Amino acid sequence: MATCLTISGDISRVILIIINASGLAFALFLIAFASNLRVNPDNSFGTDYESTEKALLVSVVSKHPPDNDTSAISQWHLKDADVFNTFFLAMWLGGGLLLIVSVVGLIMAAKKSSGGLLVHGGFLFILLICEIALYGMLSNSTVAGNLKDSVPLKSSIQGSMYTGFKDYGGIYGTDANSIGWSVIMLKYDCCGVYGWTQYETLTENTQRPIKLAGTFICCELDNLKLYLNGSCWAGGVHTSDKNDCYDAIVEAILSSTVVQLIPLIYIAQIVMILCAILIILDNKYTVTKVEPEDDNYPEKPNALNPRKGN
Repeated sequence: MATCLTISGDISRVILIIINASGLAFALFLIAFASNLRVNPDNSFGTDYESTEKALLVSVVSKHPPDNDTSAISQWHLKDADVFNTFFLAMWLGGGLLLIVSVVGLIMAAKKSSGGLLVHGGFLFILLICEIALYGMLSNSTVAGNLKDSVPLKSSIQGSMYTGFKDYGGIYGTDANSIGWSVIMLKYDCCGVYGWTQYETLTENTQRPIKLAGTFICCELDNLKLYLNGSCWAGGVHTSDKNDCYDAIVEAILSSTVVQLIPLIYIAQIVMILCAILIILDNKYTVTKVEPEDDNYPEKPNALNPRKGN
């Protein structure tokens, strides 16, 4: 049994090192990606995330070709909106947490420390439970139904979003916050923070959204709407199936490539916990053999017999 545990412990150690090294690399990528997007949003890893929406806004608001426009819209970037900065912060925190967990896991696996692996495995288990609960609440899973009732995650996040949204100035707003929300609503085809079912807007009101290249943005107070090929006039459309921007953004996140890998992340965490258990068992049951001393080996003198060993 000891031999089997030793082999299992050695294999588990290698697996832990590989998984934690991969986690470390991914953590560094997340931090670098968020930092680059924050500092250089126009060309973040070769992708311009805002060009399409900004060009559409420029064509309607300033009436100039996007390449020749010098308005506030052209000068606006993702980093200028609070809602996007929250996204950057989440990426930094997530990358930082993964970085710490991976480094600690590498050190504990290299040292085969039972105490360290016990703490690391326990933290991974707690983190796994929290991740499953969070994913369940975001994805409207029936499994997390009772949890969603006791932890109003959606309403809390929407309340935070509305703090930055309540001063939205419409499609013609040139402050960073208004431009940011216009970009969000265009990009995710959503309606404000809470969405709506009835609205009334006059398209000639220049302080409110108007038709944008075939897409109507309808607005009444804080209730916004992107409506495709419809009418913003009172009585034109009374109901809508468009999501609020919270649901639209969450849907976009859940459909992203990284989130699609969540099952693999769960499996990796479970494998690391099992590997930590095997290494701990290996350390506990593997007995180190001590070679007996030679009979002719001189004994060390002691206080009771100082001449012994001579």
